Amino acid sequence: MRIHRLRFENIREFDKLEFCFGDETPYHVSMIQMGNGTGKTTTLNLIRALLTLKGKDFSSEEVADLRPKKFDADFGRVDLIVSFDNDMHKLTLELDYQSGEHKYSTTSSTGKHGGVESGLKVPTKFTFLQKFVDLFVFNGELVQDLLNREKDIAKTAIDLLYGTLVVQEMVRKIRERGYEEVSRSNSTISTK
Repeated sequence: MRIHRLRFENIREFDKLEFCFGDETPYHVSMIQMGNGTGKTTTLNLIRALLTLKGKDFSSEEVADLRPKKFDADFGRVDLIVSFDNDMHKLTLELDYQSGEHKYSTTSSTGKHGGVESGLKVPTKFTFLQKFVDLFVFNGELVQDLLNREKDIAKTAIDLLYGTLVVQEMVRKIRERGYEEVSRSNSTISTK
């Protein structure tokens, strides 16, 4: 997966803002540097919300908090342009400041999800764990935690990078389902 662009429209103090992370060949690492109070945390939180692919469930208060204070706007929008195995997708978050509601959509040009679809739709193998996104789309505070020997965040990052936590989660789900199947079989047998 590669991030190509991030666009804001009517988010906090920005009527329009666009970050380009490399169109043809996106950069392996990108840094967003902005002054204090200019939207770094908001930017990272919105990227995280789109990359978890389940989408953050914003409360109406959180939606209202993203509304611009210096100019009037009834809606806001965030577009994240990404590629998965060279298939381009636009992940969109639309904010309705009047109702306090939000919705996600995905636009893609190829595959079974061609066109615009409601919700976040990308290839299943690219659904990310929240921990992975939090560790690899991070702010300066996380860097301090990564360097702190008393915290195990660096180990967690390595585990996630090599997929060990993903495998452990899959094993857990298999065991749960296996247990459910055994339980259902046993209850069926015992009722006969």
